[in-house]
Amino acid sequence: MNENDTIEERIVTTIKAHKSQVNDIFTDKNFVYSGSKDGFIKVWDKKQWGEKHSISVGRVWVNSIVVDSQHAFIGSSDAVVSVLDKKNWKDVAHLKHSRLSIINSISIDKTYVFVALNDRTIRIWNRENCEEEHKLKHKAIVQSVFSDTKDLYVALSNGMVNIWNKKSWSLDYTIQHSTFRTLHSIAIDKSFIFTATSKEIKVWDKKTKNLVVKLDGMKGIQSITIDADYVFVGSSDKFIRIWDKNSWNEIQRLKSTRKITSLCVDDLYMYSGDSKGFITVWKHPLYDQKMKQKETKTIKKSTTKKKVKKKEKT
Repeated sequence: MNENDTIEERIVTTIKAHKSQVNDIFTDKNFVYSGSKDGFIKVWDKKQWGEKHSISVGRVWVNSIVVDSQHAFIGSSDAVVSVLDKKNWKDVAHLKHSRLSIINSISIDKTYVFVALNDRTIRIWNRENCEEEHKLKHKAIVQSVFSDTKDLYVALSNGMVNIWNKKSWSLDYTIQHSTFRTLHSIAIDKSFIFTATSKEIKVWDKKTKNLVVKLDGMKGIQSITIDADYVFVGSSDKFIRIWDKNSWNEIQRLKSTRKITSLCVDDLYMYSGDSKGFITVWKHPLYDQKMKQKETKTIKKSTTKKKVKKKEKT
């Protein structure tokens, strides 16, 4: 594979977003949200790629961002989750933990906010009353947390994955990814569990918990994200690697000029945050195909409208 294959053609734009490293990045239909070591959350318009909002959380790092239709949940290095109203970007609530802790990751569902802390706990907060309802203790630092409809998946610094039942809050299953490497990231889809150390990703069958495949040959993995077709991996070696979920082959490798520290995707684009505070917007592997589909739909709609107008005239 040619590492420099069409890289310039794949870049849509590069934004100088923050004064220091971008720790996390999130996207929805209209906006991209970035959080940095500079203590700011910024909101970017996906039409013009301009800055829409800039919100300071103080002299702390922003480590994790999760956004839904109404609120943004911001996890910072002072162990506070700031809940912001997306209408006016003002604080609705603060979910506070011990000052000796640091928030590493956040996940949400319709009822709860799940907070992963380096004090070896997951704190579970009720979204309606902003009260802490449960605390799940672990034997190692909680690096990453991911919630689906039934279970809570927790990646630990001892190389283990703990899977908790969300009805009983009992520990249902554990997966041993590694005995000597820290797990950095975890991602889940309908069929698979993806766990990542700094050098490799292991893919596990979600039902059987058996190992399906190991994706290796990487250095300094910082972030993984998935969609229906691909696994996207951002690393401190400045590469974004893209793996096909059907063949488990690496199908594309894009090189940045800076260390990749965070990564997310949507239907058309990939968004990478880096060690110098930049956000780079890349074309998704299926970008050209999906743009053609959109053009075809637009043409069909236009043709239909013209036919309707002709009938109305006659």
